[in-house]
Amino acid sequence: GAGVDNGQLAYLDAPPPRYPTEALRRQQQGTVLLEVLVDEQGVPRVVTLVRSSGYPLLDAQARRHVLKRWRFRPAFCLLAVARSSISPV
Repeated sequence: GAGVDNGQLAYLDAPPPRYPTEALRRQQQGTVLLEVLVDEQGVPRVVTLVRSSGYPLLDAQARRHVLKRWRFRPAFCLLAVARSSISPV
């Protein structure tokens, strides 16, 4: 249906997080993989770390950012709402 891409939730707004100053100073970089539980309005409610970047500072920043800033278009299948997606940050 609308907003669904291969069973994934579609992003409405997913701006990249600001890089933590301390991580830049230490030249830390990596990709964080998060599982996002989304409510019926497309608002992230629970964000769980699936794969770490290797740097706790980056992992925590990515998780906080997704909870605060990202929005999804919820996917509806029959009478149930698809409520999670795994997203790299």
